[in-house]
Amino acid sequence: MGLAQFVLCYIYMEMYFLNGLVKLKRVKFMNRESKRILIVDDEKDLRDLFADMLTLGGHQISTASNAFDAFAILRNGLFDLVISDVNMPNIDGPHFYMYAVEEHPYLKDRFLFVTCCVTEEFRDFLKRFDLNCMEKPLKLADFSRQVNMLLMRPFHGSSNLDKAVGCQKITA
Repeated sequence: MGLAQFVLCYIYMEMYFLNGLVKLKRVKFMNRESKRILIVDDEKDLRDLFADMLTLGGHQISTASNAFDAFAILRNGLFDLVISDVNMPNIDGPHFYMYAVEEHPYLKDRFLFVTCCVTEEFRDFLKRFDLNCMEKPLKLADFSRQVNMLLMRPFHGSSNLDKAVGCQKITA
């Protein structure tokens, strides 16, 4: 194979605040193929914003409002990335991660957490498992870069990824 070809997509998102339209943001997404992304967040507006952005970037998106729904979605398909809130009812983000990785080891380094407050305990969790987190409020351009970076990582944690639909096994 030759050099990887990337398609550059520009997404235009309007940012609204109390007094109406503040500015128009342009966010870049680089992807060479559609990726499957699961978004788990109990805040519908944020979940929808992420889903709309990533859909416009050419990705296939599934959403869940809680960890229980996310587990059901994970059982029915393979995903290239999981974006998860930290503070959710019933099962929080770190526990969701632990259960998800136990069932789907290939997701070990395919999580991006989003939260409004990072506690010392959560910071230790992130370090221990070498995971990524973005704090709210976040800049859409930073979110885009973080998603692209995670999607370009090779998969680890499973030897059966060559049989996985939507996943690419990286070989040397």
